[in-house]
Amino acid sequence: MFRACIVEGVFPDLWKMGKLVVLPKGGDRPLTDPKAYRPIFLVPILGKILERVNISCAPCLYRGISDAQHGFTRGRSTVTALNTINRITNGSTENYVQLILLDISGAFDNAWWPMVLLKAK
Repeated sequence: MFRACIVEGVFPDLWKMGKLVVLPKGGDRPLTDPKAYRPIFLVPILGKILERVNISCAPCLYRGISDAQHGFTRGRSTVTALNTINRITNGSTENYVQLILLDISGAFDNAWWPMVLLKAK
């Protein structure tokens, strides 16, 4: 059943139906601030299983993503990113090293993923 979903590129609508639960994040933000809450979407177990199967197949689909990508990449983290930066800066024979870091609020949620994957190749 899961194989057919992957081959056909189908994620059954019933498996996407779920319940949205909003939980407070904690901390000292006032509860009147919308950013003080974390939305959690509870989905059926079959949907979760299909999602996990898709994730396990994802590395073969995204081979074009740069080796410099550390976020949202299995086996990579902020620690591996910092180690890479450290290796580059310590190995530089120039007098200076330039580094540009971006952290754009909401960028992941608002990205148009077909274009992101096209540009990553």
